[in-house]
Amino acid sequence: MVKMKWIVAIVCIFAFTSSLVVVNANLEVVEDERLVISPQMLYISTIRSSIHMEDGVVTIICSLRGYRNITDRVRISSYLQQRIGGRWTTIRHFTETFNSHSGTMFKTHIVEQGDSYRTKTFFYAYNGHNVESQVIISNTAQ
Repeated sequence: MVKMKWIVAIVCIFAFTSSLVVVNANLEVVEDERLVISPQMLYISTIRSSIHMEDGVVTIICSLRGYRNITDRVRISSYLQQRIGGRWTTIRHFTETFNSHSGTMFKTHIVEQGDSYRTKTFFYAYNGHNVESQVIISNTAQ
């Protein structure tokens, strides 16, 4: 039991220091093919997503930090994917909502050893009815 607590602590430290993603703008092409640049980072400060595997158990850690007094709710929606036949296939979905400016989702799932896994995670930060979203794909675990 003590060994598992140390493993979880090490995984948490690694997750919070390894997968920082910063995005400044969202580019879209509208119907008349004009490029539209919408501002980002209004409600999201940082997002992180990582996956680790040990003894057939994957550990998923995703965190979103918004801005205090601006972001009032966050939601993290992560899709655990397995590489099957050369394609990434979703095998499990986890979602958590936090009534705060930040939140961390910590999930574990038993998987088959020897296969490759990753997460595709959607992050949502709310200010009243306004929402900002980002998506990132984690590292691959084997």
